[in-house]
Amino acid sequence: MNALTIKGFVRIATVASLISGIGLTSCWALHVKRDPRWAAPICFGSVEIGLLVAGCFYLVQVVKDMRSLNLDGEDMLPEEEVIAECFCSHSRAGRPLKFWEGIGGKLILTNRRLAFLAHRGQPWHYRLSIPLEQIAKAEACALLGVIPGGMRVTTVGGEQELFSFGTMHEELEAERCVAAILQARYRANPDRGS
Repeated sequence: MNALTIKGFVRIATVASLISGIGLTSCWALHVKRDPRWAAPICFGSVEIGLLVAGCFYLVQVVKDMRSLNLDGEDMLPEEEVIAECFCSHSRAGRPLKFWEGIGGKLILTNRRLAFLAHRGQPWHYRLSIPLEQIAKAEACALLGVIPGGMRVTTVGGEQELFSFGTMHEELEAERCVAAILQARYRANPDRGS
């Protein structure tokens, strides 16, 4: 079952709740002598167990999906090569205050573009692609002015994309990505400068 969809998550939770409910009810019938005060805790306990099991399925499938996020042969442009890739989140609103619009995925830098691939199991599942010649500026930034580990990419048209890195070395990861983007942009078009 696919726990990355709402329907799949609910199915897994329901099946696990039913199985745990049957098991808990059997124990209740055999050992507690059917005291009615135990009916409600058994019911709530089986629901909690079902949600816990569905949550575990979800987390395992998210990790598998994150590992499979790549630009495959059909997604690659002619003569395109992957330079660097890392896990991060993309702010759809471009502002860190709207944290609920943060989408997890993989940032992939090639010799032709910067691509972000969102993983499944989120409200928004999309791909973002910015050609290197459209990147006017890439800079490390502090989220909300104080939290290190952000990266802002500004396009020639003035649009801004905000990425944040959730590793222990957020600031270093952001700086490394900025340097890689600027170096790839320079190699793609040396006449433009950095």
